[in-house]
Amino acid sequence: MDNRGASISEQSRQIKDYARKNGIEVVKEFVELTYIKTRKTQFDIMLTELQNNKNVKGIILYSVDTRLSVYNQSRLYSLKESGYKLHFACEKLNSSNKSMLAIIFIRWGIASFYSQELSKTIKEGVARRKK
Repeated sequence: MDNRGASISEQSRQIKDYARKNGIEVVKEFVELTYIKTRKTQFDIMLTELQNNKNVKGIILYSVDTRLSVYNQSRLYSLKESGYKLHFACEKLNSSNKSMLAIIFIRWGIASFYSQELSKTIKEGVARRKK
């Protein structure tokens, strides 16, 4: 089932369903609204709150393909290395074993490549329109 483009409410529903099926308590939800530009993103706020709440053992994101910058992917990897478990509800993946982790890394690489190529194509299109 292709869940890309799911509404925020649908993503939230799937995350809660994943958490329930895996015996995970959702402490707080963070919703990144891309049309609101602020200095501090919900992702940044979430990471700060994780540092301040040592009872939280992991995070659930909707999808591995969530548009994360390479920088934020590395921040998630650092969390994993610090002992947090990463979960991805849409793909039903988590960072608990090496084969799932390999899939996560591959998907991150593909998503990064796609994002870079899309950005390049858009810039080229804008440059052509200016001529």
